[in-house]
Amino acid sequence: DDDDQKPRGPDGKPKGGRYKRPFGVPEDRTQDNFTDPDSRIMKRAGGGFDPAYNGQTAIDDAAHIIVAAELVNCAADAGEL
Repeated sequence: DDDDQKPRGPDGKPKGGRYKRPFGVPEDRTQDNFTDPDSRIMKRAGGGFDPAYNGQTAIDDAAHIIVAAELVNCAADAGEL
């Protein structure tokens, strides 16, 4: 069995204390997101950082329609659309 975690109880939480192996300490610049690995860490307008995407749209103002839309995981807007 390659699962080196402690057994889990009926509630799904590990029982029996700590894990058998150390997980280590992530580097300061580590940006792992385990719930959405395709997103990137981006600065919020109000301060702080969140996993996010960058959305871009182009509209035809006269016809009031969206003519292009794109969602990317790059914080910089240059080169989009």
